Amino acid sequence: MRPLPALLGVTLVIVGALAPDATHAWAISGARLSVLFPDQQAVAVCNASDSVTERPPDDPRASSFASPGATWYANADRTFWAWWWGRRSVGDYKVLWVRPRGERLRVVGRRLDGESTPVTVDLPTWDSATFITSAIRFPAPGCWHVRATAGSTELEFVVGIP
Repeated sequence: MRPLPALLGVTLVIVGALAPDATHAWAISGARLSVLFPDQQAVAVCNASDSVTERPPDDPRASSFASPGATWYANADRTFWAWWWGRRSVGDYKVLWVRPRGERLRVVGRRLDGESTPVTVDLPTWDSATFITSAIRFPAPGCWHVRATAGSTELEFVVGIP
C-alpha cells in the first residue's frame, strides 16, 4: 500500500479503513473532520484548533516533553500547554497539561455541533508540579470545545472526536 500524499484543501474520504464493518466513513479536509454514517450527510464538521510546533520547557521532575509527532496546544503567551496523546484503550483521551506551578487545574468541555452532556475529566489529587495528566471522556462523537484554567491562566482548543 502506498502512503497518501499530503492534500491541502482537498477532501479525503476513507470508507471502511478505520472500521472493518464499514459502518461509517471519515472525511478529512485540512483541520476539518466530518463523521459520515450510512444514509446520512456529514454529522459533524469540526474546525479543530491548530496545534503548535513548539513545546513547553521541560520540568526537572519529569522526562523530557520532547516527543516526535506530539500534538501540543498552547495559549497565546505559552504559559499553559496541553499534549493531546489521543485515545487510550479504555475509551478516554489522555492529555498532559503543563501549567503554572501550584495552580489548580480545572477542565471542562462542551459539544459544539449538537446536544450532549459535558465531558468528564479525571485528574489526580496531587498538584505540586508544573505538569499533570488527565483522562477526558467525551460522551458522544462530534466537535468539542475544551477549556482549561489554572489560576488566572486559560487554554482553549477544539477537537473532533470520532
